[in-house]
Amino acid sequence: MKIPARRSLSQRWFGLRWGIPYSLLTFGSALSIAAASYVLSTAEARLQSDFLTDAQRARHEIETRLNSHFDVVQATAALLTANNEINGAEFRAFVSALHLHRQYPGLKAIGFAPRVPRHQLRSFLKLAALDGTPLTVSSRSSAADCYPVMFLEPGEGKNRAEIGFDLAADGLASGAIDRARDSGQSVLTRSVAFAAPSGEPLGTTLLFVAPIFRHGASITTMAERRRALVGFAVSPIDMDDMMRVVSAANESVAFEVYDSTRSENGAVRYSTASWTGRFGYESAETVQVAGQPWQIIVRLAPREDLSLSAGQATLGAGLLLAVLVFVVTRAQVRGWEAAARHEADLHQLALHDPLTGLPNRALLDDRLGKAIATAQRSGRRLAVIFLDVDLFKQINDTWGHATGDELLRSVASRLLASVRQSDTVSRHGGDEFVLLLSDIDQPQSAADRAYALMSAITQPHHGGGHAIEITVSVGVSIYPDDGRDAATLLQAADAAMYQAKERGRNTCQFFTAEMNARAVARHSIEAGLRRALSRHELVLHYQPKIALETGAISGVEALVRWRDPARGLIGPAEFVSVAEESGLIVPLGRWALGEACRQARAWCESGVPMAVAVNVSAIELRSKDFLSHAKKVLRDTGLDPRYLELELTESILMRQVPSAVEMLQALRALGVKIAIDDFGTGYSSVTYLRQFPVDVLKVDQSFIHEVTAPAGDSPIVSAMISMGRSLGHRVVAEGVETLEQFAFLRSQHCSEGQGFYFSRPLPAEQLTALWAAGPAGVFLRAGGLGLPA
Repeated sequence: MKIPARRSLSQRWFGLRWGIPYSLLTFGSALSIAAASYVLSTAEARLQSDFLTDAQRARHEIETRLNSHFDVVQATAALLTANNEINGAEFRAFVSALHLHRQYPGLKAIGFAPRVPRHQLRSFLKLAALDGTPLTVSSRSSAADCYPVMFLEPGEGKNRAEIGFDLAADGLASGAIDRARDSGQSVLTRSVAFAAPSGEPLGTTLLFVAPIFRHGASITTMAERRRALVGFAVSPIDMDDMMRVVSAANESVAFEVYDSTRSENGAVRYSTASWTGRFGYESAETVQVAGQPWQIIVRLAPREDLSLSAGQATLGAGLLLAVLVFVVTRAQVRGWEAAARHEADLHQLALHDPLTGLPNRALLDDRLGKAIATAQRSGRRLAVIFLDVDLFKQINDTWGHATGDELLRSVASRLLASVRQSDTVSRHGGDEFVLLLSDIDQPQSAADRAYALMSAITQPHHGGGHAIEITVSVGVSIYPDDGRDAATLLQAADAAMYQAKERGRNTCQFFTAEMNARAVARHSIEAGLRRALSRHELVLHYQPKIALETGAISGVEALVRWRDPARGLIGPAEFVSVAEESGLIVPLGRWALGEACRQARAWCESGVPMAVAVNVSAIELRSKDFLSHAKKVLRDTGLDPRYLELELTESILMRQVPSAVEMLQALRALGVKIAIDDFGTGYSSVTYLRQFPVDVLKVDQSFIHEVTAPAGDSPIVSAMISMGRSLGHRVVAEGVETLEQFAFLRSQHCSEGQGFYFSRPLPAEQLTALWAAGPAGVFLRAGGLGLPA
């Protein structure tokens, strides 16, 4: 049976004998072409990679040199600010030590242009001549001040001819010095045409300008900077000189430099003139130097040796076939290696935090489960520590997210350095870290470790060029005392951490059963509040503010209530703090603002115009679109802005003074009234009160409650009322509950009062009815107060 099979096979091979050579030739040619294509594509990729590396290096060198020139000018400005009386010899010695031509190619010179009032120019020139610095000022400007270049070192050649040039005489230079003066920052001009006193043009150059202020003077505001201006440090930049050095170090690429973010919008400042014709690759990038955008375009010419002919590709097909096996095998191995690396990266990402490199929740849960099993077998304890960075959002808002990320990495590094190798440090998300301390003797050991961690973390951190001091809140749970599974232990440590925050932050708390009950209640309130927002269970009540001289309602304050179907009406004390912690305060506040404005508009349309005050939280004020949302609400409801009053607590304003002032000014520009709530509790000074654009001061009720007590707060309240009136603000007393308090406030000429003595917060319809029942809007308590009707 085997013989026929062999014959059949041989017959088939015999029938194909002429086709085999051609098939092999075709197959070999195809493999050769494929191999050549692979070589070409690999060479192309390598060439492109080399070009990108060269382009990045060239761009980096250009940016570095421009920035180094900028740093030199900044250093000169710092020297002249520290010593406003520097003379020519001292300035020359300073510049000579810099070795400009060797260390900073293209930086032609460094100079000083003092600020000289035009009417004092003649006297200034005489004094300069007596001081050994004779000047001839070339100026066609009619500005009040001139800025002649007094020192310019090195002082030979064209630099000497530029001494005496008035910066105010050139349009671009004049604009640059105005921006530098007003901003307090260095400015890089575009082209500035310097000219000698004779009028002979000396070419076009770029100019760094750095403001110099009077030593010790305050330069916080623009007005202060204008008064304290002494002059400018100036430095002309010759782009050709600088770029020739860069070109010599990067001969494989050509580049063009534009003084704009887009080449079509800016003037070319440098171009490699020796390169012409078509270019193979191109890369463009924009860099910032002294507030001036620069676009750098880098190109590479094509190489002829990349074009292989078909004959070259098929030459030595037999050898290529042998090499191809090696090439393909190597490529396959590389593919396997890449797949393995990719799998390792995925594993790392799945189980580790990408920012800090610490284990994430998934890996922590796995390790905690194994640690619990080990502790159960050995009869030992373990501890879970939940650590949260206090007020981390304020750090992000103040220093930026990049600095915040750097701070988190620093915290992670210190935690790792403070634990044993057998312990686990993980990032739980945001600013929260969880530590697993395995094999501890007793709870006190966990406490000692927790306080050691707090001590290490609260040492100053450095990020973004700032020294940042932080505090942390720490919660601790113990196995098996507080739980026998991972979820229970984590929940217990989390509850203990929140208890530490409630007790003032920067402390450590161990878990108790009472904390668990509070945590459950908090989560229940948060979930219910989310449902309340979606089901429209929130309502506003309005508490009248009374003009104490007339007894009339002068306005109302909108106060939110939660009408829970099961628990009835719930006051804000139970849910506002939870809303702030969970971030729900923003949608809640926006709902309250819109609802209050709609009600105020309804009162206006019914002939009862009434100003409505709405409370604004710190989180709302920090949100980027708060101003735009307020404008939209006013536009949508059609409410005249003068009938809207926004109340911000004194502590909010004191924590973020610059941004708060800017926001309040924008709101005031709309016509909205601004009130400082809880006045007296935030430690603000008269200076800050003058700085804040406010209309109303609301004295905190804690002071009002004590005004009639022996040795009470009546002198403090009197001083607050007097200060508020002297600053032109309306003063409202909060928490008025007795006739004696009312009488005292009226005797002190307090503008308005608010509290249970007059009325509790009421629904809008009840307040409207009460208003309609009163004579001309006069709001009198039963029994009368002797107020005029």
